[in-house]
Amino acid sequence: MFSKSSTDAKARDDTSKAEIRQLQSTIASLEARLEKAQLEKIRQDTELESLRKFSSVYDTSHASDVTDIINSVNNLTAQLAGDISQEWTIPDEKGPSVPDQKSIDYIKQFVPHKLVDALAACDPRHPRARLLLQYSMQAYTQCTVQWITKNFCYGTESEFDRNIKDISRRIREHESQATYGRWRSLTHRHIQDNVQYIQSSRSKHVINAAPHDFHLLGCFLTGHSLTEPKLKEVIEDTEEVMKEIVAKMVKFATMTRQQIISANFSIYQPRAGDYFRHSRHELPIALEDDADNDLVLATICSGTRKFEKVGREHIEGSKVNWVVHDKPQVITARVLHELLKIGDPAPTRRHIARKSQDTPPSTNTEDL
Repeated sequence: MFSKSSTDAKARDDTSKAEIRQLQSTIASLEARLEKAQLEKIRQDTELESLRKFSSVYDTSHASDVTDIINSVNNLTAQLAGDISQEWTIPDEKGPSVPDQKSIDYIKQFVPHKLVDALAACDPRHPRARLLLQYSMQAYTQCTVQWITKNFCYGTESEFDRNIKDISRRIREHESQATYGRWRSLTHRHIQDNVQYIQSSRSKHVINAAPHDFHLLGCFLTGHSLTEPKLKEVIEDTEEVMKEIVAKMVKFATMTRQQIISANFSIYQPRAGDYFRHSRHELPIALEDDADNDLVLATICSGTRKFEKVGREHIEGSKVNWVVHDKPQVITARVLHELLKIGDPAPTRRHIARKSQDTPPSTNTEDL
């Protein structure tokens, strides 16, 4: 039989072994928790570094980064339209080239019909005929500018874009600005990676179509085409500038989607038929009295706007306000009338045709 001392020693030994097993189990548990904590720290550090990168973009982005591009595009648009429209005022030996109804319907997709109708009716000898042509070409180019920026991501199909913009709107309205900005940036970046080829193809189409469409507008005014050497020069000049405009607008669209800007900017062009407001819009010429409540016909220089949330952003349902940052320049119904009214209204080609038939012309330009 075992003595009492040996029994006590065995019991102490068993207790010690149990305590050791308990300590080993505790150590293993603590090591697992430590490993998990270290992995979590790595994850958090990675996310923090990602947030720092976004924050650095946020900190270095300014309103000027957005407005500089739009101002540059507006200047290029006005310069191009001014140069090309000047070519149509120089006498040309090329024969008549009157656009057919199909061409008229086509160009009215890009230039408001009142401007197209005014070009078709106006005598090219009118003192401001060239200016009317210039504004029409600017309106065409600004339509192209808006087309590039209207999608959430340039190059996506319309149905997909409608869905993603609806999601974007809801996140913008119900989440903080920082959360929305980060979601928008990542989403746009991954979508853009998949539509690079489509973007390039569409840009080439826009660049190649512009000279043809400018030519149509010139034919609307003069009823004549340019001679072949001059037409070739105009095509080359137009394509070169349009290539630069398209590249700038693709950059603008990418920047305003992928960068975290303190206020979210977008291009601003009022719709045809909107009421003119001095607080939101500008005119290319001065009118004698207040132009408020005049109807906007077309945008010839784009503006910018930004959205701001009223109240604390993290509160769901916070009101979103759009604020005009830079005013767009627009043509209104009265501006169009004033363009064609210098002393006695200039006769139109229709009027000249009536004169040849000994029919007194109408002098009313209100319908222009």
